[in-house]
Amino acid sequence: MYKAFFLNYSKTQLVGVVFVILMIALIGGLLNQSTLPPKTTAKSDAPDAPTSNAQSPVDNEYKTNYDAGHNKGMHEGINWAKKGWEIPAPIGISAMSTSRADDVKTSRPDVWKLGFQKGFRDGYTSIRPIIRKDKDYDQLSWSNAKVGVRLYNYAEQQEGTLVGVHRSSGLITVKFQNGTIEDKLLARVAPVWFVRKTDERTSPKVDANPYARGEDNELLTKLVIKPFLKSRLNDPDSLQDLQFVNSSAVKGKPLTYKVTLSYRARNGFGALIGYRQTFIMTSKGTGAELADWHVSQ
Repeated sequence: MYKAFFLNYSKTQLVGVVFVILMIALIGGLLNQSTLPPKTTAKSDAPDAPTSNAQSPVDNEYKTNYDAGHNKGMHEGINWAKKGWEIPAPIGISAMSTSRADDVKTSRPDVWKLGFQKGFRDGYTSIRPIIRKDKDYDQLSWSNAKVGVRLYNYAEQQEGTLVGVHRSSGLITVKFQNGTIEDKLLARVAPVWFVRKTDERTSPKVDANPYARGEDNELLTKLVIKPFLKSRLNDPDSLQDLQFVNSSAVKGKPLTYKVTLSYRARNGFGALIGYRQTFIMTSKGTGAELADWHVSQ
C-alpha cells in the first residue's frame, strides 16, 4: 500500500512539474515576442534603392564638364554659321576644342572637348544644314592617292587634282584649281583633303601643244622632265632652281618639242654647278593627257 501510494504521488508530482515547466516556457515566449521590434516590410520600411538617375561624384564631374563644353561649342557653332562660313573639317573643330579647353582650365579637358565638338556641330546645323554626306568621301591616304584623283575640302569644294605620287619621299604633287603646282607632304594635308568615292580617276589634262609658242608648261616640266633629269644626276637630291628657258617645235614631228631648262646640281666631285640642258618632249597621243608625254632624250 505504501508502495502504491508513493508511485501514485510520484506520478502526480511529475505531471505537476512538467506542467509548471511548460507554463514557464509559454510565458517566457510570450514575453520575448512582446519585446521584439515590429516586423518591417521591404515595401514600406526598407531604405530606398539607388535609382538609374543617381550619379556618383565622378559622373557629376563628367556631366558638368561635358555640358560646359557643349554649351561653348553650341555658341561658337551658331556664330560660325551666321557668318556664312562652311563648317570646318573634324580636325579643325578638334583643334578649336583643344584651344578652348586650355583657356577655361577645366578639370576634365578630355570630356570638355567631346562636349564642345558635339555642341559646335549641333549649333552650326541649327542655323545651316550640312548637305555633305560623309559616306560619299574617303580621307586622303596612300591607298587612294592616285594620279588623277580630285581633292576636295570638307565643304565639298574641289581644291586641286593629284598629279604626282612619291611614296619614298612622302610627297604628293597637286595641281590647284588656279593652275599652280606644288609638292605637299601627304601626312600634313591628309586630314583636310578628301577623295570622292564616285569620281573616276583620269590622267590630268595639260594644255594642247604646251610648248608650241615657247611657253612654259609647269605641269610637264615638273612631272615629266624633272623625274627624268633626277634619274640621271650624280646627286638627285641636290637638284634646285629648275627653270624653263625656251622651247621650239621639232619640224616634221607632230607634238614633239625641244625644251631647254636651267638648273643647279652637284657633280661627281660634290660641287654645286649650274647647268643648261635641252630635252626632247614627245606625246604618243593627242597631247591633252599627261600620261601621253615622255622624254625621249
